[in-house]
Amino acid sequence: MFQAADDGFIVSQIEKLAELPTFPPFSHAFYRLIAQYVAKCDESADRLRGLFARFLSGELAYHQGMEDMVRRDQVSVGDLQSLSDKHRIHLRALLEAAHQPTEEPEQELVRHLILAETHYHLRETDRVVAHLEWAVAAGAEHPLVFFALGYNRFALALETFVRPGDNPDEWQIIDFARFQDACLQVVSAFENALGGDAGDKGVYGWIVRVLRTAGFPEAAEEAMQQAGELADEFESDEEETADEVWELEGEELHAEEGLPPISREEIEAAGESLKRSFSVDELMRQRPDTSE
Repeated sequence: MFQAADDGFIVSQIEKLAELPTFPPFSHAFYRLIAQYVAKCDESADRLRGLFARFLSGELAYHQGMEDMVRRDQVSVGDLQSLSDKHRIHLRALLEAAHQPTEEPEQELVRHLILAETHYHLRETDRVVAHLEWAVAAGAEHPLVFFALGYNRFALALETFVRPGDNPDEWQIIDFARFQDACLQVVSAFENALGGDAGDKGVYGWIVRVLRTAGFPEAAEEAMQQAGELADEFESDEEETADEVWELEGEELHAEEGLPPISREEIEAAGESLKRSFSVDELMRQRPDTSE
């Protein structure tokens, strides 16, 4: 059983995570978005508030553990394995606690986003995609959710259709037609993350990468041209566009009440962070182990 937590505690946990160097910018933006959705739920969502708070506490313990190891003179493989095992056990417990559906669409939206993030840390990409799609169906039509959906659809396409070749550094696509179809679904999700402003630059970069990988060079070139036109259009008023926010439907959550809305600037920074960690070549060389 997970104890209830208020929105202030959730905010404090996210901000503590943001202070740790191992905590990625994309996760910071994504957790803030979940917190905003949670804040819109009524008191009947206390179970989900407690669940999200417990998830955040587990992530905080994990990242604090990694930071502690960085400060040590020596770290054994056993220490790393122990921290990883504790993290995995914690995530499995969360999945068990969150399996029961709720009756309210707003709460289902939150539940699926928490489940998506939990499966992401367990490297279960197919479940991540499924829960993000369910979250969108429940009303999570926020650009950041679509960005996460595109990112994980691309990871799933690579995991499903790309295999090592006979020679080193050689990779084969086992069903090129289905791989292309999957990549078009990736592009569709990224297109839904576009907002028509300067913050779209990072999203267009991902669209170009996916189209090139899928063997659509002309479409990739067109996307590059669109990105270039966008950069020219917003170059003169860059300071103004940096202050724009992604607003949820309804009343904005202001900084003094909790977490400020997620800015367009953040998605570009998050996209660049993911780009460094999700090179297509690197992922094809080191695909997550899903054999467990």
